[in-house]
Amino acid sequence: MGNGQVDAGRCLSYWTIEHRGAIPEEIRPLIGTRLYGCDTCVMVCPWNGKPLPDVDERFRMSRLLASIPLRGLLSLDAGGFAALFRNSPLKRLKREGLLRNGCVVLGNAGTPDDIDFLKALYGESPLVEEHASWAVERILRRYGRHASSSGARD
Repeated sequence: MGNGQVDAGRCLSYWTIEHRGAIPEEIRPLIGTRLYGCDTCVMVCPWNGKPLPDVDERFRMSRLLASIPLRGLLSLDAGGFAALFRNSPLKRLKREGLLRNGCVVLGNAGTPDDIDFLKALYGESPLVEEHASWAVERILRRYGRHASSSGARD
């Protein structure tokens, strides 16, 4: 798209926050390691009346949240998710959305050590299972078909 134009179909905030279904496979690599949203939009999106400076404290991740490893966030049960995100915009994502997005992040940046964790998510929901399976395949392609956290061949 041209300068000052946005392709809403490629908006990472839309795909990681607003969209409730599967994230298209062609979009997943673009998400990179963004679990939720895309801070770039706050800075450059033409739909924002006046972009906020990147030092605005309202957009900083809480220290508590920043201290929890990704697998820890993805291991939260429904009660833990509700408690942690009670006063956070992340609650809009819902636990299933967090799991979906976490699988995409692990698919983009995970290692063989994440494979067993991802496979344990297969029973969560069809949506989560689809994204976890995709993530496992991405890791296997990146590290070799026989990569696994236990060293055993699949």
